[in-house]
Amino acid sequence: MGYEMFVENVIKEIREQKKKDVHFPEVDLYADQAATYLTGILSRSTLSEEDVFTKDMIANYRKSGLLPKMDGKKYTADHLAFLLMVNSLKDNFSVKEMQRILAPLLENYDSDFDEKYDLSQVLAVMNKLQQEEEELMAKRLSQKVSAIKESLESQGLYDDSAIEISLLILSLAARADANRNLARKLARTYFPDAAAEEKAKRKELKNR
Repeated sequence: MGYEMFVENVIKEIREQKKKDVHFPEVDLYADQAATYLTGILSRSTLSEEDVFTKDMIANYRKSGLLPKMDGKKYTADHLAFLLMVNSLKDNFSVKEMQRILAPLLENYDSDFDEKYDLSQVLAVMNKLQQEEEELMAKRLSQKVSAIKESLESQGLYDDSAIEISLLILSLAARADANRNLARKLARTYFPDAAAEEKAKRKELKNR
């Protein structure tokens, strides 16, 4: 199979695997059940065949303060919603960074006074944005292949699949880096490490 056909198949798969609205079970789940359930959701909506959640991972997220307070050993639909959010963050942020990013939602959830956010609506917005990004990704992927071919042909390089594939991978990796860097800059700017900032200020005052 030529790489062009492979790319076409990937584009088709991306478009066919658009996320549907997530409907959580009506009963609360133990950690192993939650891991199996969430892995099933994500395996239907990503191109990865790897397991996404394990029982130990969920326990670690709970101990790290990334989930709302629990009443017993079972995980509610709201806990599952937070676990999906953690999954979106975990590859690019440390636990402490995720704590700061999720703090507004967690504080609202655990508050006895604030009007509660509807977590199902929060997830619906997140899913909609991801669907739109996947559709744009499919379009960009097709455009990148054409642009690479045209650029190489303008330099007298024809049908060199190895170079085309290398350039496509580099282009996709650069795009991923740009998105990740933007997300990290937003997190550092709007959810800064207060302790680190205070330490830096004390050091600056000491050196004056």
